[in-house]
Amino acid sequence: MHTKVTGGKNLSSYSHGGGGGWGVVPDDAIEQTVSEDGLHMFTGEFQINKDSEERRKVALRRVGHPGCGSPALPPGAQQAHPIQVTNSTMNVPLVCDYGSGFSKVGFSGTAAPLAIFPTILGKLRHDNPLVGMEEKDWFIGAEVQNKRGQLNLQYPVSRATIADWDNMEKIWHHSFYQVLHIAPEQHPLMVTEPPLNTMSNKEKVSQILFETFNVPALYLANQGVFSLYASGQTSGTTIESGEGMTYFVPIVEGCPLHQSTIQMDVAGQDLTLYLLQLLTDSGHSLVGTADREYIRDVKEKCCHVALDFNKGKMKASSPSNAQKYQLPDGREINIGRERFSCPEALFQTNLIGRNNLGIHMMAFRSISSCNPTLWRVLFGHVVLSGGTGSCSGLQLRMQKEISALVTPTINVKVRSSPSTLWGLPPFIPQHQQLFIGYYELQ
Repeated sequence: MHTKVTGGKNLSSYSHGGGGGWGVVPDDAIEQTVSEDGLHMFTGEFQINKDSEERRKVALRRVGHPGCGSPALPPGAQQAHPIQVTNSTMNVPLVCDYGSGFSKVGFSGTAAPLAIFPTILGKLRHDNPLVGMEEKDWFIGAEVQNKRGQLNLQYPVSRATIADWDNMEKIWHHSFYQVLHIAPEQHPLMVTEPPLNTMSNKEKVSQILFETFNVPALYLANQGVFSLYASGQTSGTTIESGEGMTYFVPIVEGCPLHQSTIQMDVAGQDLTLYLLQLLTDSGHSLVGTADREYIRDVKEKCCHVALDFNKGKMKASSPSNAQKYQLPDGREINIGRERFSCPEALFQTNLIGRNNLGIHMMAFRSISSCNPTLWRVLFGHVVLSGGTGSCSGLQLRMQKEISALVTPTINVKVRSSPSTLWGLPPFIPQHQQLFIGYYELQ
C-alpha cells in the first residue's frame, strides 16, 4: 500500500487491517488548486454582526443538517467542486469519527479511513516501576494494548457523548500529529456527531477545534444522515448502533426529523458485558479488562442474530454446533448457545436487566411518530449502520420483525450501510455550504 499526503509522508503503517479495501489517498486528492466559483465560507471571512447570538446558533444548527436549507445530496455524485480560499490552496477535509469504542480518521473522498484505533487513554500507575523511566506518562489508542496491565484506563467518550474534554483533546492531538502527521490548521475538518447532540456540546467541540487546533473550517456531520447517504438514499430511516448507544433517525430529503429521533442505551458495550456474563456462567474464567477486550472480539467474530431465537438457541446447544475460539493467551473457549443469546438482548432487553422496548419496536415507534404520508419511504429505506448494526443476521431479523408490525400494504426494506463519510466525494456543493469558519461563531 502506498499512501501519501502533502509533503510525501507515508501513512501506510497507520492503515487498519493491512490494506485490502481501505484504499489510498491519491496525490491529486490531497492538494487541490481551487477556483473562483467556490464558497469563501472556508476562510472565516463573513460580513456578519459578531455580536449576533442568533447567527451563531443558526450556524451551529446548520452544521450537521446537510439536507436542511440546501438541496439533498445526489446519490452517487462524482464531481468534486473546488473551493475558493483567499486565492490560495485548501487541502481536502480531514474526516474524524470518534466513537465510544473506536476512532476512525482519514480524508474525505477516500474509500475508507486511513487508521482505526481504540478511543482509550492509559496513564502509568503511580506504583508502576516504569514511572519516570518511560518517555511519556500517557498512552493512547493502540499504544494502550501493549501496556494495559500497567495503566489506569480512561475512556473520553461514553455512551456516544464526550465525557472528558481534556482527554478528548489528547485524542484529537494524537489523531492529527501522531496518526495522520498533518497540521490541522491546513485542512478543513469534518467530525461526526451523534444524532441527538446538544447545543452545548457543539459549542465546546467548535471552541476547542478552532481555538486550540486552529482548524480553518469545521463541519459537524450527523452520523445518521451520512449513513443514509452511504446507502445511496436521501430519505429513509437510519438505525445507528455503535458501542455506546443506538439511535433511530427518520430522514426526509437529507433533513433529520428531530422530533421523531429517539435513542436506546443498549448497544455494543452492553452485549459485550452480557456475553462475558454468559461465558462466565458456563464455567469459563474470564476476569479483568483484558478479558473484556477479548470477549469483544469473540462477540464480533462468533455471535449471530437468529431469525428464530428459540430454534437457533436449541440448535447451538448441541456440542457438535459449538464454535471454538482461542484467546490471545492460548486459552480456548467453546461458544454454543451464547452466540445467539448475546445479540438477542437487542430484541429482548430484559435479558440484560433493562425494560426498554426492543430494537425493532423502537424503530417502529420512531417511524410511526412521523406523518403517515412519510411511512412508505421511511419503512421502505431502513438502514443499519455502526459496529453493532453490522452484526451477522441482524438485517434479516429486523426485516422480519418490522414487517410483522406494519400493514401488508407497506413494503419494509432493511439494508446495511457499509460506511458513513468515507467514499463520498470530498467537495460537493452541499458539503461546502455546511462548513463554518471561526468568526461565524463569534
